[in-house]
Amino acid sequence: MYPAVGVAVLLLVCCLDTVRADLETGLCDPKESCGDDWYYFDGKERCGLYVMNPLTFSEAEKYCKEQGGELLSISSEKEDFEASCLSFDVFDISHQIWIGAENSEGEFKWTDGTPFSYTYWYKGEPKGTGCAEINFYHLASWSVVDCSKKNFALCTKKA
Repeated sequence: MYPAVGVAVLLLVCCLDTVRADLETGLCDPKESCGDDWYYFDGKERCGLYVMNPLTFSEAEKYCKEQGGELLSISSEKEDFEASCLSFDVFDISHQIWIGAENSEGEFKWTDGTPFSYTYWYKGEPKGTGCAEINFYHLASWSVVDCSKKNFALCTKKA
């Protein structure tokens, strides 16, 4: 391996370990239940539900609706951080999670109708049409992938 590549890999591992340590040592508020498998999210305005079986985007969207919610929409850095905290306890850092952003007509829209004003795209994203996932390989930034990919998901509903 080239020395520069080895250093880059080491730095990435250290960064991920730092993020994991921060999340485990109190950077994230403790989760508080709002009934069944739902947890408070967004200042107790919404509740979040982890979907821990891999689904396509449309399957995840349908599942969330069947549970009385929607796929997660994110409108601020705080909400994005909370989504990462909610996900961290349940999902291994190597998983990707569907959020409710979809590009089927040339622009991204939240499936719940929330205005699309905040983004946290990974460098070079968004690319083309597809659906958005929180990608923990890229420090919880967003990536665009084929909507038929199977991911875990995060549903939300009003508290």
